[in-house]
Amino acid sequence: MPEPLRDHTSASQLAMYARCPRQYRFKYIEGRTPERFSTNLAVGSAVGSTIAWWFDARREGRDGDVDDAVRVLRADLAAALARPDIDWDGDTPEGLSVTAEGLLRLFLDRYGDLDVVRTEERVELPLVDAHTGKSAPRPLVGFLDLTLVDGSCVEIKTAARAYSESDIGRNLQFGAYRAVMRARGAGALRLVVLVKTKTPKV
Repeated sequence: MPEPLRDHTSASQLAMYARCPRQYRFKYIEGRTPERFSTNLAVGSAVGSTIAWWFDARREGRDGDVDDAVRVLRADLAAALARPDIDWDGDTPEGLSVTAEGLLRLFLDRYGDLDVVRTEERVELPLVDAHTGKSAPRPLVGFLDLTLVDGSCVEIKTAARAYSESDIGRNLQFGAYRAVMRARGAGALRLVVLVKTKTPKV
């Protein structure tokens, strides 16, 4: 049975449709779930949610330290890896925990003092037909990882390798978020890529 059409479009939907229309149909129209869940997704999600926890705690006056953040990370990662559909692909829970902790410690060492006013800020932008000037019935909706006091935003990614200029230039999500920043008249969009090398790097 087809899924009801969502009331918005996301950058990840656009990227999937551009990459593989059949995959888009399976996920967003037919509502199929993937057979396997990637450990890369589990690590990225756990690191991202822990970074959000770090800045939310500071904004609310709950100043934990890096060891507290590592405990939150380990709990989030353990929950993600408890899924029965994990595609381990040679990874182990212990190895993934070491990788995730290294990425988190590196980020907090470099950026833990950012003046963050919001985490996971929901943003919405009308999608306008370039030929007719009319807005599509569904807006573009996304979530900016970190919004700073000066209006600029930071988007955080974990990756197996550093992004090249062409990786960034053709990434629909970054393009969509740049359009959001322009529409808001806000500051710059900054990209922080945490690279999962043996010694993690930014």
